[in-house]
Parts: sequence; C-alpha cells; structure tokens
Amino acid sequence: MPERLAADAAWQYRLGLSMVDGIAAIGRVDLAARGLSDFGRAEGWLERQVGAGAGNWTPTPRSRITGPSLPHVDEVGRG
Repeated sequence: MPERLAADAAWQYRLGLSMVDGIAAIGRVDLAARGLSDFGRAEGWLERQVGAGAGNWTPTPRSRITGPSLPHVDEVGRG
C-alpha cells in the first residue's frame, strides 16, 4: 500500500466501509438468474463472510480502528 494511504486513517475507514458495501451487493445477486449457481460454494456463503469479517471490527493495539461504535457486531455472527 502506498505510504500516503497507509498513514491515512480516514481513507482506510472509507475503504473498509466500501468493502462492506461491495460484499453486501454481492450477497444480493441471484446466482441462478446470473447462471452462477454452480460457481464456487454458494451454500453458506453469507455465513462464511460474516464469520470471517467479524474479527475485522475488533480493535487490536495495531489496528488503529476509529469511527462509530458497533456494540452489537458480534451478535451478527451468531445470527
């Protein structure tokens, strides 16, 4: 990552939210209607994404996570 972006917490925050928007858009695709029903592992895709991404919202000493508090994000993964 270019240093100017690696040091820009506001840009990183916007990038993270954009990634979430992109994943949500992919989740709305009707795979059968697009001829993709046999592509990858469609079954359980959303659950895998939630499980994998939930840890990204947990601050660590190195993460420098800032922004809105998401007090119930852990509940999303539990369904």
